[in-house]
Amino acid sequence: MLDYISGHNLEMTQAERNTVNSLIDLTSADSITTIRKQDGYILTSAIYGAVLRGGLMDDFSNTYPSHTMMKLTGYAEDQRRNNDFIRSLAGSDQMPIVWQHALMAREFNIIKNNEQFNPDAYQLTDRQLISDVSAAHIAARSDTVARELPYDEAGNLMRSLIAPFHGKYLLVDFWDTTCGPCRVAIEESREMRERNHGNPEFAILYIASGSGSPRSAYDEYVAKHLAGEKVIRLNDESIQMFREMFSFDGIPRYILFDREGRVVSDNYSMFDFWQLLRSEQIIAD
Repeated sequence: MLDYISGHNLEMTQAERNTVNSLIDLTSADSITTIRKQDGYILTSAIYGAVLRGGLMDDFSNTYPSHTMMKLTGYAEDQRRNNDFIRSLAGSDQMPIVWQHALMAREFNIIKNNEQFNPDAYQLTDRQLISDVSAAHIAARSDTVARELPYDEAGNLMRSLIAPFHGKYLLVDFWDTTCGPCRVAIEESREMRERNHGNPEFAILYIASGSGSPRSAYDEYVAKHLAGEKVIRLNDESIQMFREMFSFDGIPRYILFDREGRVVSDNYSMFDFWQLLRSEQIIAD
């Protein structure tokens, strides 16, 4: 992938070059976190950003399938959140033993059907431990105090859009048909959405832009992948107001609202949303 960058004369920012150099210099890991997540971080922070700026996303996606790119992106984002949480919990980057146990439990869930799996070892790390640590992770990812939307043009517009969902947890997903990672995230969440369709305790509102989602492409994609979901397509002026209000440039971007329509987090994730609903016993595992 680095050869792709140089071969297409794409330039990385200084921060992206630093990220690449950090990985090249990395010789060992101090915790159970694996090097594959560092690979994903590189892809997200350096290569992916450079390709986007160079306008070569279609060609890059054909060379490296978007589902692979998205999974690595997910690893990278998860790694960053984990590191932030570890730092806040332990006061350092050293991973606490409880977190190591939880990660081991996740790995055991993947390999437990392997014929060489040792069930006695699995008993050391149970599902309750994963649940407890995940709940703490969710709490660390959320703002301490939910905040009201501002009473300005952007705040009033958002307030009107989310009003029908009062009394529910609401995740607002800013996406576009021209955004590959947005489409992958939507399609990967389909099973969870279908399994919990009609649940009165939560909702997801998908907001697309006019320029990023041409009408014909938008209608076709919604019919195929978001049929029955809450969707809306806004003009670019409205989207720009939301970008400024929630301080974001890239998508997908997820905003979490509580049952009273207050902003819990303006930089959430789909994974954390499902975990939140599980911790509140709104959905089952």
